[in-house]
Amino acid sequence: MIRRTGVVLSLSLVASIATATAATTAAAAPIGAVPDRRPLAVEVVTARDIAPADGALDTGAASINDLGQVVGWSGTDDQFSGTGFRWDGATGPTVTATGPLVDIADNGSVLVRGTVGGLRESAVLRPDGAYGLRFEPHGQSESGWVVGYQREGDDTGPVLSWQNTVTRALADVPGRGTANAVNDAGLVVGSYQPTVTSIPRPSLWTATGDRLDLPTFGGQRGVAVDVNTAGVIVGSAEDAAGVRHAALWHDGQPVDLGLFGGTSSEAIEVNDAGQVLGSVLYADGRRRGFRWQNGAGVPVGPTGGLDNLVTDLNEQGQVVGTHVAADGSRQGFRWDDSRLVELAFPPGAAGGEAVALNDRGQVVGRTITAQRTSRAALWTIPDTPPPPLPPAPCPPSDKDVDFPLPPITLPDITLPDLTGPEITLPEITLPGIDRPEVTLSEGTVPGVATRLWSRCGLAAASAVVRPGAAVQQAAVVLRPADIGPVLGPVPSLATAMNDHGEAVGWRTSSQPFATGDGFAWTPRTGPVVFGATVTKGFVNNAGQIAGRTSLDVATTWIRQDGVVFVAAITPVAQNERGQVLGVAQPFDNLVYLWENGTLRLIAGDQSGFALRVVPIGLNDVGQVIGTAFFEEGRPHGALGGNGTWVDLGTLGGPTSNTRDINERGSIVGGADIPDGTRHAYLRRDGQLIDLGTFGGVSSEAVRVNDRDEVLVEAVFADGSRRGFLWQAGTVTPVGPPAGSGPSEPGVPPAQDRMIDLNDSGQVLGIRVDPDGTGHGFVWSTGASYLLATFGGAGNDPVDLTDNGQVVGSAARFDDTDRPALWTIPRP
Repeated sequence: MIRRTGVVLSLSLVASIATATAATTAAAAPIGAVPDRRPLAVEVVTARDIAPADGALDTGAASINDLGQVVGWSGTDDQFSGTGFRWDGATGPTVTATGPLVDIADNGSVLVRGTVGGLRESAVLRPDGAYGLRFEPHGQSESGWVVGYQREGDDTGPVLSWQNTVTRALADVPGRGTANAVNDAGLVVGSYQPTVTSIPRPSLWTATGDRLDLPTFGGQRGVAVDVNTAGVIVGSAEDAAGVRHAALWHDGQPVDLGLFGGTSSEAIEVNDAGQVLGSVLYADGRRRGFRWQNGAGVPVGPTGGLDNLVTDLNEQGQVVGTHVAADGSRQGFRWDDSRLVELAFPPGAAGGEAVALNDRGQVVGRTITAQRTSRAALWTIPDTPPPPLPPAPCPPSDKDVDFPLPPITLPDITLPDLTGPEITLPEITLPGIDRPEVTLSEGTVPGVATRLWSRCGLAAASAVVRPGAAVQQAAVVLRPADIGPVLGPVPSLATAMNDHGEAVGWRTSSQPFATGDGFAWTPRTGPVVFGATVTKGFVNNAGQIAGRTSLDVATTWIRQDGVVFVAAITPVAQNERGQVLGVAQPFDNLVYLWENGTLRLIAGDQSGFALRVVPIGLNDVGQVIGTAFFEEGRPHGALGGNGTWVDLGTLGGPTSNTRDINERGSIVGGADIPDGTRHAYLRRDGQLIDLGTFGGVSSEAVRVNDRDEVLVEAVFADGSRRGFLWQAGTVTPVGPPAGSGPSEPGVPPAQDRMIDLNDSGQVLGIRVDPDGTGHGFVWSTGASYLLATFGGAGNDPVDLTDNGQVVGSAARFDDTDRPALWTIPRP
């Protein structure tokens, strides 16, 4: 976690509040490009006084770590005077230093900022002792970096870093450097001026001390204020007209986060999930906070009043700040996507401010007494929110709001014989799903007119049906969640997810100064970048991660129980037992099983079985399937892994292959019959079962679950490709909600690619357009779902869990792929 000095935030907040109090009391300016949000249920949580009993008139909390330990200042509302105190809930507040304590990390490291003899004399308090700093600290990391700057008599001075008792000046001395934040890799961000009169430019210092200028949007001035674990930087930069814009830098290039209808904007913090906290200034002098992610911003905090002055963002996406009412009174708040918590102050107090929060959602700051003094305060919010408010009545005018969606052709609803006048069907709504996309087919069925609108945050549709016409069903389009780190316009994707909802993925190009190209995602932590480049990743239910680390050399990176292993193979598959199947080099006859740090050769040992074996997969027992190549290039499906290999044979023709194996040892794939036609098969109890061609000219089985349900792709004479689910001789067509009927004249045939099958019988597939664009879908008994994108043309889902979650990639509006998670609603 990146730590920032809370006292500076508190004092700047006071200054902003004073300015805001003098502003006009007209209605607040709109957020503009930031979309409106439906009202949130409001909770009220009362402050706990944690001020030390030292007789000081003013106290304030500055920082809180994830252990609930708090530091702050006491004695005077000043950045460098007074004393510091620490509070941990067990011993109560304790005065611990002669200067304000401004930040505490999870490892217990505390920053002290003060003035001694006219010089700024600061320190780092660590569990192993106190260490003096001859510079003003402005940030620290969990890995032990402390950064700040020093000012000489001419007001110049270098950026300095401290780690393990060693202080060093970074590049560009002399000059005037300002450091604002540091990440665990030692990357420092801030601004730099060659002279005092120069215009400050946004800058980055590497761990080796080299400085890099960050570009602006055509203007001269800018500043970098925060950097996350992946090296994503945020701050502000001017355009050619001198207007300040909130900025994100990735791969050295700036991304304009927008003005959101205001006159200027700035980003103030970024978390490891890539969410950005920022502030907008409007023409009437008011400020509003926003949270930005993946190209879109949302307003944060209460509505109305003069200002929402945001100060901190945690890894859960929660935001704290202070709301300034029209009368100038102040109250802290904590906001997230579903909750707005008002941070109340004790009876008789005049107001309060929220300064910082931890990843547990605890908030610290201060309350303002009736005598205008301040008291350090802690707010602890219950994890369980109160029951949601009842929905507000739907205004009639909302029915006609546009809800643009592409047309979707859906299965017919059987209607009674319609011989009378026109009939208006009832509206189709999907309660309980946040803004589901629903539509009716338009222009594909004669005599059907459709209407689509947004009502009270939900989507609704109706149709006017004329005699003899059929109407189409509504379909749910599942919106994806972006689970990748923010990487700007760099393609990235998720490659696998386990049944606990933990995913892995990678980005497709390197980023300077980042810790790696692979990442893991969990609902608790969000995306966390690896310390290695990991592509084609796997993750099992034990949390073991395996992936390829090089596109040129066969190398696998494996993290198991917190220990990292490197194996000289290219990974092919992983099982729940922790075994990793791989090959020494592509196309080499050397197949290995890795387990607990040991590689075991299982094919290519000159055993005489085949010229070469290409491994495909393995089950938890350790059985391995693959394709064995015999004389004259003749491929047959093969089973091995336990010291011997078995030729699975064919259905009377020349070739066969394998595609999947379940925990019972059942195998599926495709095999030729005597005339060379490829048929799907199921191998069970040592026998190949011919599943037929399902009405097509050929077929192949691609997945089998533990219930011996088989997912099959069949190719038809018109060139279309469709999916079927086979179980004990019963065949069910599967596909997107549009079905997989015969192609219409002049329309290219449908290409439905079958991707995955889970133990619940749900099917993951992709419908491929003639131009190659894919559209993912999930088929389930009684319901089908279309997988939406992030505003781009298509998506590429790759894995379906037994819990009904899908991961893969989806295109953004700029056609950049992002890691995506779709969750199927539970019945």
